[in-house]
Amino acid sequence: MASSGAVRRKVLLRRLPILAKSLAAGSWLLLATYFGFVLHVNLTTISFLYLLLVIGVAMFLGFWQASLASLLAAASLDYFFTSPVFHFAIADPQNWVALGMFQGVALLIGRLSTKELRSKREAGSHRAGMEQLYELSRNLLLLDLHQAPGPQLVVLIQRIFSASVAALFDMNLDRQDRAGEWAEGEEDLARQCYLDENAKDNPETETWRRILLAGHGPVVTLVVRGSLNPLVVDAFASLAAIAMVRHQSFEKEERAENASKGEQLRAAAMDAMAHKFKTPLTAVQTASSGLLELGGMSVSQRDLVTLIDDEAIRMNKLCTRLLMTAKLESGQVGLQTTEVNVQ
Repeated sequence: MASSGAVRRKVLLRRLPILAKSLAAGSWLLLATYFGFVLHVNLTTISFLYLLLVIGVAMFLGFWQASLASLLAAASLDYFFTSPVFHFAIADPQNWVALGMFQGVALLIGRLSTKELRSKREAGSHRAGMEQLYELSRNLLLLDLHQAPGPQLVVLIQRIFSASVAALFDMNLDRQDRAGEWAEGEEDLARQCYLDENAKDNPETETWRRILLAGHGPVVTLVVRGSLNPLVVDAFASLAAIAMVRHQSFEKEERAENASKGEQLRAAAMDAMAHKFKTPLTAVQTASSGLLELGGMSVSQRDLVTLIDDEAIRMNKLCTRLLMTAKLESGQVGLQTTEVNVQ
């Protein structure tokens, strides 16, 4: 109900300028008729004045306003300036010639003026759309890739394109981001658009839906509401898809970089641990070897010292292997090649 009432208000607002232009055309005609009658202007002069008035209305207001002005001009010409005055007697061929001339001029000038205004309006709309797309693309380069792109994108789209609302559903993150005041029951419109695979636009409510493709299938849906050109919607939807792909690539690179840093840290920790173990093991091995050299021990004592010495040697070898493993994983060990006689 709220959306239909908003649509009716928009239609009424669109018709108000047409009514205002029609009233302006009638006012100009009445003003010309009044001064022409008061100043006793002859028929030729007032006809030429009416013709200029119809041309001006056709150029600046439009064909329908000029057509209305031509009818009023022909009627005023007959009623105020053609004998008998203050009496309608549209029987003279001159009256029909004047009416046909006014209508022909209104049609010709109105069509040319309408075409020119439409071309100018389209050119202005395209220029504004290009400027908005350029601003969006420039802001997309400044996105914080450490944060989710959805909240940033909907705010940018609503601000730059003056959209009333914008929503984006990201399937990979299973989250929906919205900007603007959505009507009740439309909070999950972007998510529902993805689930239904419904990308149909609704020009009456000015709701534009786009399913964005990234990779092998649809991952994001974009819903925007506002007075927008569908071609511009396609363009900034593509830019949004590129931003989403860029964010995914950044996340993959960041994960790979973190994994590489973690591997380097582990190798460094292994190297440091092996060095710290080798120092006391060397002292233990030296002490046990010295005791064996001194002698003077019982058989059981000598067996225990021999066991300590053997295990210290074994632990030292394990630490050496650990050091070699750390160097291999950090890429510090290379191949040494020599020539060999195969025969």
